[in-house]
Amino acid sequence: MNNISNVSIEKNLKENSNHGDYTFPVDIHQDYFPASSENEQHCIPCHWHPEVEILLVTKGSLHSQVNLKEYEILPGEAIFVNANQLHAGYPTSAGDTRLHSFIFDPSFLYGKESSLIFQKYVRPLLENSAFPACHLRPIDDDQTQFLKMINQCYYLQKNKPANWELELLSLMTGCWVKLWN
Repeated sequence: MNNISNVSIEKNLKENSNHGDYTFPVDIHQDYFPASSENEQHCIPCHWHPEVEILLVTKGSLHSQVNLKEYEILPGEAIFVNANQLHAGYPTSAGDTRLHSFIFDPSFLYGKESSLIFQKYVRPLLENSAFPACHLRPIDDDQTQFLKMINQCYYLQKNKPANWELELLSLMTGCWVKLWN
């Protein structure tokens, strides 16, 4: 479990961390915020990175800001943060807060920029200035399926059954399809 307050950030607010590696550009982990006190507040510092990020709240609640828009993410909800977007957050519940964090290079989905998948489905979303983030709640079938697939991704990475990387790719591609709907 990671304590997210320890994020290393450069002067231009770019996160100074690797999210996976060239062979598997995916970072899936659980973040933990203990209950805050008057003397100690926990937060996700303001930062950006070229990867896409999905934060799924599993316990507690999270106030998230992407660019100038604010979101309140409750248990069972998630936020999709598009690539290169300035974002920050802090827990808002009285007790502990836990998140499943998914940070991945979109190339995980398409391979090469010359691919049809990149040109037709990934690039338009990544370059859409009107789509810096998306609050995902179980309010319709697409969003409910998205949230279930994200939970499955965390389970796969944690338990690493046979062929988990291929199953993860399949689920993440399915999530991308849901973002289009």
